[in-house]
Amino acid sequence: MVFIVFIVAGGGGRFEAAKAVKDGDDETYRAYVESQRKKTDTVSGLASGQQAHLQWTTQVQIQSVTTILRARVKQERVKGFGLCHGSRSGREAVWFRAAWPGEQVWGTEISPVAASTAPWTMPWDYHHERPEWRGQADFVYSNALDHSFNASLAVSRWLEQTHDAGAVVIHWSGTHYHAVTNEVDRFGASNADLRAMLCGLRETYGDLTVENVSLPRKHDAPKYRKIDHFALVIMRAGAYAEAKSICSA
Repeated sequence: MVFIVFIVAGGGGRFEAAKAVKDGDDETYRAYVESQRKKTDTVSGLASGQQAHLQWTTQVQIQSVTTILRARVKQERVKGFGLCHGSRSGREAVWFRAAWPGEQVWGTEISPVAASTAPWTMPWDYHHERPEWRGQADFVYSNALDHSFNASLAVSRWLEQTHDAGAVVIHWSGTHYHAVTNEVDRFGASNADLRAMLCGLRETYGDLTVENVSLPRKHDAPKYRKIDHFALVIMRAGAYAEAKSICSA
């Protein structure tokens, strides 16, 4: 399959709630970019084996997410394009491509240093709009929402990028339930908090459904073995009949 760059005309309406990153607090944004790039550039400078040890997501988990997606995104609606945001090493894009033959999956990474050596990865801040992606992705996956300086804006962008039968998958875990204060991991939320945030997007994107699907635990380090992982699968209401709306009418 040939990867096509789609150019879609911009417009208002449903995208008004997720305008460009606010310029009113440039200092905060610069601090966000600097902290993310600093950490990622440091990891990118490590030997391959050390980088793999710091990989938060496993190939088995990506295989599980792929199975979840292929059961929900209707085959006749599949466009053959998916996105992994905040993918650093590019492994997630590689694993998705292996698990879903024919799906052109691309990763984004805020650090140009990391993106330059990561397969199928481009330097990009996932808060920013890219018009040619709008409404084109079968899915958007990320395990990096905890790095966001504005989680609602980030998820809005990801919803914009999926077509009306596509899905946004947020990979979350028990380590993300509480608010955090360090400069890298800026966002934490419980399941209830995440659902409340998504309900806040209803006016812009219409009714949404969300499923909480368990993922395999990591077993590569003792400290990770007891941490629960799950996928929050977000779709437009009606796209997957078995999923229920998260917001009342």
